[in-house]
Amino acid sequence: MNFPGYRHPTKHARINSAIIRCLRDTGDGDYIAARLAARHRLVPQFLWSAEQALEKYLKGILTLHRVSALNIGHDISEALTRIEEKLGFAIPLTSQQKEVFEVIAEWNSDRYFLNHIGVKGHELNYLDQMVWRIRQFCQPLDVMHYADEPTRAVLDQNVKMIQGRELTAPREGNVTGGRLEKMLTDKNDPARSALVWKNLMFSTSTRKKVHRRNHLHMGNAPLWLEPDLIDDFAKLLQVPKPLQEGYRQLARVRAREKD
Repeated sequence: MNFPGYRHPTKHARINSAIIRCLRDTGDGDYIAARLAARHRLVPQFLWSAEQALEKYLKGILTLHRVSALNIGHDISEALTRIEEKLGFAIPLTSQQKEVFEVIAEWNSDRYFLNHIGVKGHELNYLDQMVWRIRQFCQPLDVMHYADEPTRAVLDQNVKMIQGRELTAPREGNVTGGRLEKMLTDKNDPARSALVWKNLMFSTSTRKKVHRRNHLHMGNAPLWLEPDLIDDFAKLLQVPKPLQEGYRQLARVRAREKD
């Protein structure tokens, strides 16, 4: 049964719906996982989940506006650059947000602790802010109604509106039909507590401040400590070739220092 004013979704609209479910909704789940990992000081898992969330949001922005996200891989810096170059607008990030974005980007999806790990403890706060900002662009911004033909004028209008929103008014950034927004309204959702824990950007509370203990965490990669193991290690587990060569060079330097 069709309601008055109902318009059958176009193929364009159906593709958008699939992209939202595949990328934005799954990215929301990764964001919840990142918050849980940060709360329990699981630093590699926090960085991995944070990268996955940002990657999906950024790829969602591209594909919803029909820019290919192929060949980006896990390179979130490339995804952000492609948005600026292909879509012609910037996602405004503060200097602190950019710093945390680079920490996550430079970690480069290192699931096996092949590189050093270092966080200062404030990263979750700025991840919350980045997710709040970036998610707003991860919706079809070039249409007013899902069945409309996309236009650049509508895209520019919506982008300007989002760019002007302030962090101090987080509810203005709610995404219609968003998975996180549904969690906020459903107090029985099992993921809700992880979302709202000390979160100023996604909450039904009116609080203006939260207090978290910042926990500095630094860790040297095992292969940096023993780079002479790289050839044996690389036979057992995939290690990027540039990283392999870097550790071989380090092993040669260490060997010369011993002579």
